[in-house]
Amino acid sequence: QQHIYTPLGMTASSVDKDVPGLATGYGRLMPDGTRAATPFIDARGMGAATGITSTVEDMARFASAQFRRGPRGGDRILSTGSLRDMHRVRVLETNWTQGNAIGFAVRRDRDKVFVQHGGSYPGYQTQTVLQLDGKVAVIVLTNADDANPGAIATQLMNTVGE
Repeated sequence: QQHIYTPLGMTASSVDKDVPGLATGYGRLMPDGTRAATPFIDARGMGAATGITSTVEDMARFASAQFRRGPRGGDRILSTGSLRDMHRVRVLETNWTQGNAIGFAVRRDRDKVFVQHGGSYPGYQTQTVLQLDGKVAVIVLTNADDANPGAIATQLMNTVGE
């Protein structure tokens, strides 16, 4: 709260709280066309891997922070050097189409590099894709186990990326 949410103005985000207005999560579509609602699950047992509730607006604030430059302070929760280090590929596929950075996957498609992170927990799936050079972010939040936020994010980035 103190080091990320408050400095970025993320007022609608929390960790491990069943907040009012939280979208109901659903399981996969069953053959009869129904979906079972997924009750709120306290994710504290998964530590830093899950448990964040947020909105697209707050996630946009987080994504915008990835584009900021300058020394740490105020709404710059990391310095330019720390951001570059976090986004830098650490593990690379031999054909340099994808790799891993710190907390992000990195993908190259022709002359563009995308930094991304997705997540899932019963009833929810997400994907955030950043095109750092273009300062463009796509955030997809879904509330179904069989959603495909990665494909949606890729399609959106291909549409708005320039």
